[in-house]
Amino acid sequence: MTLYDGKPSKAFEAVNETIKETMDNRHKHHRHIFANPKESPSNSFIEIPDYHSACVFASHTGTPLHEIKPGPKMITDERVQLNRDPLDRYRKALEQFVDCL
Repeated sequence: MTLYDGKPSKAFEAVNETIKETMDNRHKHHRHIFANPKESPSNSFIEIPDYHSACVFASHTGTPLHEIKPGPKMITDERVQLNRDPLDRYRKALEQFVDCL
């Protein structure tokens, strides 16, 4: 998700609600295809904040996410700043996602 002033954008929220409603509706009529048939799928959605700079740096350098340190980085000829707070939020959200798998 993309944040604006610390909150998801209105566009993201609108699409996210539609997806949740669609999944819950499918769950209502086809519970047997879900891993947890007793819980509505929308209850287990995980919001992962985007952090494109970290993703681009990781893929450009081959650095695993857990090894990326905050600070200035060079991507080709551009200096990019990776800040600690967004990097920590991104890691935490991805850990939560992986734990659900």
